[in-house]
Amino acid sequence: PHGHKPSDKEIRSGVSQKVQGTGALIFKLTLLKIGQLPQFRLVLPMHDAVLVEHDLGVDPSGVVAVFEDTMTKFFDNKITGKASISDFTIE
Repeated sequence: PHGHKPSDKEIRSGVSQKVQGTGALIFKLTLLKIGQLPQFRLVLPMHDAVLVEHDLGVDPSGVVAVFEDTMTKFFDNKITGKASISDFTIE
């Protein structure tokens, strides 16, 4: 309706949707770039992480670099993207 002033809850919801949507876009752009790296195989993308498979001799820091670079460039170098690695092995 005309003249409706949004409630605090509606404002928070709108901001949250913008932030989460932007995060999802950055994550999808990152997944596309990782998918182009021949030494890595995307196994399982999750909400804020990705499980990749690689040979034992491959340095996984290349995936970290893609995450960090994608976020940094998305925000025109106004922020520095950060990512980290955790091991996950099945024996």
